[in-house]
Amino acid sequence: MPRVLIWDLPTRIFHWLLAAGFLTAFAIAQFLGDDHPLFAWHGMLGLILGGAVAFRLIWGLIGTRYARFGSFAYGPAAVADYFKGVFTGRGKRYIGHNPASGYAILVMLALVIAIVATGLLMPVAGHTVKELHEITVYALLLVAVVHVAGVVIHTIRSHENLTVSMISGAKQADESDGIRGPAPVAASVFLLALALLTGGLIRNFDSAAASTRLPLIGVTIQLGESEGDGHDENERPWPSHREHEND
Repeated sequence: MPRVLIWDLPTRIFHWLLAAGFLTAFAIAQFLGDDHPLFAWHGMLGLILGGAVAFRLIWGLIGTRYARFGSFAYGPAAVADYFKGVFTGRGKRYIGHNPASGYAILVMLALVIAIVATGLLMPVAGHTVKELHEITVYALLLVAVVHVAGVVIHTIRSHENLTVSMISGAKQADESDGIRGPAPVAASVFLLALALLTGGLIRNFDSAAASTRLPLIGVTIQLGESEGDGHDENERPWPSHREHEND
């Protein structure tokens, strides 16, 4: 069976950007803390990931065959059959996303939106929103770990390396199952938009105020504690590594 193109460039780029961006932002918050000069990147990475998710939502409606949400919007019966096949070892093979990975993607997109929203609200909404932010972060981490475990198990049992497929975009399938092309124009637009967003956030960053402004919109976003603020741990609306150590 030949290897044909299944995953377009925008889908692959988003997949790895989400993984790298989330893990980096998580590591900054966990191991550096909000007093560190690099903590502002925790918030900026969140904004960048929010922009990436916005693109993915659009691409999920107008993208190539397997990138569209409709290709992995499985019903309850299909989900039940999938898990039955997982436990019996007789499940059908899915060219695109299987029901587990499909719903994992939808959940992760929703969680990223919730993480960004609560992160934006923390400076003004206080402790309750901070707790919601932490809950959604750890929920996303849990879903990601389960997703990776599923990929590893599938690779071992089926001898089909899904990680390599998400890098190359190709899988073994019939020629008729492949997509027409990798959508390089859409990928270029995606990367250009993210580059402009990132550049604008960096250009508008005010280190003294620990804030930045969204490009074009001009809305100021608080990324941490400004130099003029106090350092009372009980008044901080965002989590620090020391708070976790003292729990």
